[in-house]
Amino acid sequence: MASQGETTSVKSAARAIDLIEHVAHAAEPPTAQRLSEALAIPASSLSYLLSTLVARGWLEVDGRSYRLGPALPALIGSRARPATERAAPIVRWLRMQLDESCGYFEARDGELVALISDMGRQALNYSMRVGQRGPLHAFAAGKALLAFAPEAERENYLAARELTRFTDYTLVSRTALRKDLAAIAKRGYALAEHEHTLGLISLAVPVGDPVTGAISIAVPSVRFDETLKTRALELLRVAQERFAG
Repeated sequence: MASQGETTSVKSAARAIDLIEHVAHAAEPPTAQRLSEALAIPASSLSYLLSTLVARGWLEVDGRSYRLGPALPALIGSRARPATERAAPIVRWLRMQLDESCGYFEARDGELVALISDMGRQALNYSMRVGQRGPLHAFAAGKALLAFAPEAERENYLAARELTRFTDYTLVSRTALRKDLAAIAKRGYALAEHEHTLGLISLAVPVGDPVTGAISIAVPSVRFDETLKTRALELLRVAQERFAG
């Protein structure tokens, strides 16, 4: 005969599965209240289950609504899926955590290309449109890709490309850029402050093994401070782990 503790655990597990299945089949992302009503789960139990599922990445919350989270693709072999398909839910999750513009980028033909872009909902934002190209040396995502590229590929870029100046903060000296890239490789993330656009600060980390792209957060300088930077870097580390599957 099952003990009371075992019965409670089985019931909680069943409810968790019910929640995931209900969210997966809902016509639109349901709120906690709708989930409680649809599945007859008491509010106190529901709150615990939802917070646990969100923490594990099985669900994610956008405002007051819930949708499937980025951890689920790992169950069906996320390593074999296209990088953009793997990155899309992670970028969306990242944007929801900070309400700042986030994106996934790759280097193609010596340029930075935006493949996924999810803009923050605040009035002042910056985001590269999907398909838009930019210089690797002037964006955090581009510098992350350069810093973690094979040495021959990085040196070829530095030797062949003109380092265009966009602002007074753009690194156009190859010596200065090499120094910055070495620092990025050592600390694991890239930072670009006003280097392409005045008032724009971006943070980025490389993803993939070997590196295939970079996930970046773009923040207007008026909202950027040490608290936001610390939080953004914590979330970018989680994004790296989730991309790795």
